[in-house]
Amino acid sequence: GGGDEMAIRNPREPAVLRPFPGGASRFARGCLPLFVLLALAVAPAAQAQTTLAHGDVTETTATLTISGHTGAWYHGEQGGSTCTSIPSATTAGLANLTGGTTYTWKAYSDSACATELASTTFTTISYTASNLTATTATLTIANLTARWSYKRTTPPGGTCWGLIFDLDKDTDAIQNEVGLTEGTAYTFQAYSGAGCTAGKEIADVSFTTPEATLVASNITKTTATLTISEHTGAWWYKGSQSGATCTSVPSSTTANLASLTKGTQYTYKAYDMANCAAADEIASHTFSTSPDKPDAPTGLGASMVFIEGSPDRIQVTMSWTPGADNGAVVGGNNPRWRRKNPQSNWLTDTYTTESSIVISANSGTPNYGATMEFQVRSGNSVGYGAWSALHEFKVALTPAAPAAPTLTSGVKQIGVSWTAPKDRGA
Repeated sequence: GGGDEMAIRNPREPAVLRPFPGGASRFARGCLPLFVLLALAVAPAAQAQTTLAHGDVTETTATLTISGHTGAWYHGEQGGSTCTSIPSATTAGLANLTGGTTYTWKAYSDSACATELASTTFTTISYTASNLTATTATLTIANLTARWSYKRTTPPGGTCWGLIFDLDKDTDAIQNEVGLTEGTAYTFQAYSGAGCTAGKEIADVSFTTPEATLVASNITKTTATLTISEHTGAWWYKGSQSGATCTSVPSSTTANLASLTKGTQYTYKAYDMANCAAADEIASHTFSTSPDKPDAPTGLGASMVFIEGSPDRIQVTMSWTPGADNGAVVGGNNPRWRRKNPQSNWLTDTYTTESSIVISANSGTPNYGATMEFQVRSGNSVGYGAWSALHEFKVALTPAAPAAPTLTSGVKQIGVSWTAPKDRGA
């Protein structure tokens, strides 16, 4: 450099550098040996490494970005059969992905996707609903990569929530939704960033809450057990019978009913709020308690009418109030009656559909003055119930008025005579 030359002495002597004026070496002036310059001239230029990155991952989409490569490139899923061309852009959008799935995507330099340039692996976001009841659900979002927010979009009008779900480290989050309505379709939408901004949707989940069910079991003549399904937490129930009250069940899924009436149909309704208001009804069930034989008739009595003739008779009408049918009525209360004659033996059990029976002049002559007894029982499809209490009566009536008297005159006297009436058994 600088026009100076290197002086070489005897070939057998080592070459030496002559100093520049001032004592500086030629190297200090920027000159390099020839072999060094040649080495620098032929060394290849270092190339940047090709990389493939993923971003904007949602439940069904993602973006690929290639770096360190110019010109056309191709991409495809590892193990897949599709090779997609990107003529000039450095990014490529992926669609129709499956939520909660791990993908490995590769970039290639050829249209056959044979020569790999780079690869990247990512997992799509998943948004799922579980633990569904008539009024609650657990929503879980997984594989988050940035802060997010969410709101209910179906039914519309949901509030946007986001601050408590701004994630810096965690990738999963759980939402416990309460106060839902049974048998209702819901959709919850998740967004990237706060504010639930349209265009920043990253995942959604749809589900329908099941309808709560109420059933009765262990049904007897006077008791039953109510069981509610597809419901969590406290509930209330009320029966359709007069005077029924709204009863709370704090935690159990069953409630025991008592003091029911035999053979009676009941409708019980379940509610998710106190006071058992119609708007809060979540389920209902209708059932009937087991029927039973009728109760014994009550109110037995007898009435009598004198029938004059040859011979004179007393017609006796026996009456009663049928016993409760207890839910198994067939053709009415179907009472049967029986009576004792004065000799204390029961006459044949006789069927009637009425609530009284007449012993008339044509069906038997009561013995005047005799004491008689009778009782009744009722029957239905289950069978005949107990006999009523015994009713006792005397076959007798007060005498009729005597006939008009006859007057006869005599010395200083008048005779009065009459014919005594029949005593009618007394």
